[in-house]
Amino acid sequence: MNARTSLTIVEQHQYASFGPMRMNKRAAILGVDVIASLLAMAWMRWGVWLDLYGYSVYRNRSGRWVPRPATAIDYLGGIAYSATSLFVALFLLTSCACFLYVARARASSDGDASEHVLSNAFYGGSRTLQFKYSLFVLSIGVSPGFYYYLWNLDASDTMRIVAGFAMTALTFMVPMLVASWWIARRAHHPQATAAQGR
Repeated sequence: MNARTSLTIVEQHQYASFGPMRMNKRAAILGVDVIASLLAMAWMRWGVWLDLYGYSVYRNRSGRWVPRPATAIDYLGGIAYSATSLFVALFLLTSCACFLYVARARASSDGDASEHVLSNAFYGGSRTLQFKYSLFVLSIGVSPGFYYYLWNLDASDTMRIVAGFAMTALTFMVPMLVASWWIARRAHHPQATAAQGR
């Protein structure tokens, strides 16, 4: 293998790492994040979840299930929509920050984006992405329970919104970061073992 052949292989490797195919993949993931966020906002705005979760009715003092007043439904829906807006904003800001971090790390000569747990969680392999979007759907799905619980507490509107946002964000971020760290650890473990055996 001559020097020109070695240079060609190096150039091909750099193109595969930093070229348009990898960039297009990250851009596609960012686009899916935006679509998922818009769907989550539309879901909360639509209000069908109030009927699915049984929040549009309540048991009165005589033990009968009666429709909840429209003002109460609108109030609960407003809390859920406001808290979901904060969660979606955090999700998109984190995704954009990780997108820029990965692009900058891959553009530098010594950058390694795979070492960053948060970036790997948002722009990792297929298994990581499957877990990411599954956990996103799960967080949106269970969040109405948080808002309904906070609605029954004696707290201000701001506290209900902020607390609901925090509970939803923790439901999403903590398992995702732990899973991303675990997947990255298992992926690097065979490489480390092989390197020690040489």
